[in-house]
Amino acid sequence: MADQLSRIMAAEGLRAPEPLAETPAAQLWRVLDAAGADRVLKLYRRGHAGNEAGGAALMQAWQAAGAPVVPVRAHGPGWVLMDRLAGPTLGDLARAGQLVRADERLAGCAAALRATRIGPPPGLPVLADWFEALRQLRCGPACPDDLRRDMGRASALAEALLARSDQAPLHGDLHHDNVIDTAAGPVVIDAKGVLGDPGYELANAFRNPRGCAGAQRDGDLLARRLALFSDAVQATPQRLARWAAAKTALSIAWRAKGVLEGDAEADLLARLLALASDA
Repeated sequence: MADQLSRIMAAEGLRAPEPLAETPAAQLWRVLDAAGADRVLKLYRRGHAGNEAGGAALMQAWQAAGAPVVPVRAHGPGWVLMDRLAGPTLGDLARAGQLVRADERLAGCAAALRATRIGPPPGLPVLADWFEALRQLRCGPACPDDLRRDMGRASALAEALLARSDQAPLHGDLHHDNVIDTAAGPVVIDAKGVLGDPGYELANAFRNPRGCAGAQRDGDLLARRLALFSDAVQATPQRLARWAAAKTALSIAWRAKGVLEGDAEADLLARLLALASDA
């Protein structure tokens, strides 16, 4: 990635690179632009953004329309240059004992994105295509019967939801660790970008933030989240619960890489399916 870094630094007039963070998909560098402003350069390891390819253009469209998203200054097939924001993530707040506050701020971000009317940037993938991994998944011999059953139920829910979905530009990965709590208010980062049903937008939030697995399975918290998040995305509580179960099953399918033998979120999936039936 050194050659990629040098090439983009020169092309964009950047200087003073410092390693900032790493993810499985990318390296993040703190850089200065030609005017000395603090920026973050995100370099994708594979030389392309994968399922985040539409995210930068979507963030630019939202920013232009006044949504609370990080300003994206430039982007290319394997990189994104954005402002560097100061503040903890909402995930940090949650892990510090402020989960209710973090949920409320996350819901506010989702509502703000939904209220910001934009035309979808060209090339956004369709949500139904993301669920191909769940369609192709098979259960191995060690897969527990309960999980096998629940994955089948969640897959059927997903197909029913996808068959009756509106199409709107979505962040696609909106959860607590993708929102920075700045002094000016919460700011959304790291959109994947997808066209899909607005009810999907907070489906992944039920699995988050990381480090709060026990709280995520608490019945009172699940009920409170369902009421709060369904209002933010303007979906019925039952529809949102179904999306949450479908997204959890999709994440399980992605981790299984084709053959499912078991998963640490099997119990969460069961709770969300029960909520989808009861809501």
